[in-house]
Amino acid sequence: MKRNRLILAAGLVLVASPACVSIKRDTEAAKQRTDVAIELANGLTYRRADLAGHGGSTRWWISLGVARNQTETDAAAGCSLPLGLESRLINFEFPGSSEGQYSEVVAGDFSTRAQAESYLNGRQLGPKCTAQIKASGLYPSDKSHPTVIHVLTVDPTQFRGELIAARGAQGPSGVSRPSVLMQSKSAIAATNGGFFVMEDTDGIVGESTGISVLNGSLESEATRGRPWVEITNRPRTRVKIRQGEPKQGPELVAADGRRMRLDGINRKPGLLRNCGALLDKSFDAPVHDVTCKPEDELIAVTQNSGLRDHAQTGQIAYELRADGTLELLGDRVQSDQSSIRIIASGRRRSELQSFAQKGLTFRLSLGEFEDYPRPPSVFAVNGGPALVSKGRPLRRADVQGWPFFRVNREQAGEIHKFVDLRAPRTALGTTASGQIILVVVDGWRYRTDKGPQIPMNGGATLEELTNIMLQLGTVEAINLDGGGSSVMAFQGAVVSNPSDDQGERPVGDSLLLMPGG
Repeated sequence: MKRNRLILAAGLVLVASPACVSIKRDTEAAKQRTDVAIELANGLTYRRADLAGHGGSTRWWISLGVARNQTETDAAAGCSLPLGLESRLINFEFPGSSEGQYSEVVAGDFSTRAQAESYLNGRQLGPKCTAQIKASGLYPSDKSHPTVIHVLTVDPTQFRGELIAARGAQGPSGVSRPSVLMQSKSAIAATNGGFFVMEDTDGIVGESTGISVLNGSLESEATRGRPWVEITNRPRTRVKIRQGEPKQGPELVAADGRRMRLDGINRKPGLLRNCGALLDKSFDAPVHDVTCKPEDELIAVTQNSGLRDHAQTGQIAYELRADGTLELLGDRVQSDQSSIRIIASGRRRSELQSFAQKGLTFRLSLGEFEDYPRPPSVFAVNGGPALVSKGRPLRRADVQGWPFFRVNREQAGEIHKFVDLRAPRTALGTTASGQIILVVVDGWRYRTDKGPQIPMNGGATLEELTNIMLQLGTVEAINLDGGGSSVMAFQGAVVSNPSDDQGERPVGDSLLLMPGG
């Protein structure tokens, strides 16, 4: 079965234009696609492509969830009986590299969201039934609505600035709007970056849910099995999309050469967002938007972590002083000072006590990031799944954090929404010549009787996003954080159309294009 693809009208070749601004309006092709090109700096170009759909109205359905087998299909269909509606199936290929099909069970067909809500309200479904109202434009079979794509192209042979990852004034914790960060750091352009913690119950708000390297300093550990973006700016800007965790992770190193691997950097012990533990085999498989709770951990906490006055039963902490000595702090952890705290829990508590009782000096090793030259020139952001490798589409979502068959039906529904339904997206890719491509696809904007009367724009599925990156000429590409986080800004303003009702969302980290000099 062929996968659904977003075929871009008249192709989509976005390259630097000699004209500063070029708006095509006078040809038949322009009716299908309007391109805007702006040269932001030497070697840095912004393009916007408005891809017209075939025209048509948005329909609204009541979704009764996904069905991976006949038992789940029968259960979802049974949930439609109290609605008095006949259910029908929308078929999809299994996410990732698995062969086969699954279905989403839907019922009803309404011209407005309000009609669907009115019909659903007051009807009692069974105890194991769920119902959500969804727009037709979210589905790849709907070709009637426009797609808006924003593209930043960086040519490192011409661009004299840098591409960096950055956070707000609060350091590795906390959140900031990319456009505000862009202005405060005098950047030329910005997009959102990697996935991050959004609720206190999942960790420290703003904390990266994967690797984060800022100015050569490892601020958050990698997630096992997840790809990530490595950025260096010496002697010129280069980007690599790396698969899996770094070969050498963070360690506590004693003067006699003994080493002890760390489970994490700058996060709450016992809370591991997206799972993918580096050392604990019970939680080493990544699962997106799921918080695992390992009990045996060794965590290093710096002054910028945002973790303050944190103490839990079964934990013990040492202070790593500037002179390299380790001082026992007991079970009281305060990380708002200048030293580093080493926190141990479970079985790793006795391991740390034994390691620290030798009267030696110690240091915190950043693993392979120690090998980079100074002044700092390396950055990293987390992401996933990888979209393109060696110029070919890469379908690895199932092993990179979206395991469709290892989760319950409700979680499978979230994976379905993430992978196979349209959403706002942010992606990064590189071409064979070394150009860097940053893409934001607007999404989750549609005509309703509650909001602005604008055309439907659902966004892109991961398959459609992969197709966009291939048509832009990337040979390596990765999906970054999306949904309400997706945003692009330049010259002091947001140019994309964020999907949150409040507009641009504060995020954990941002990618900034800095001027040269």
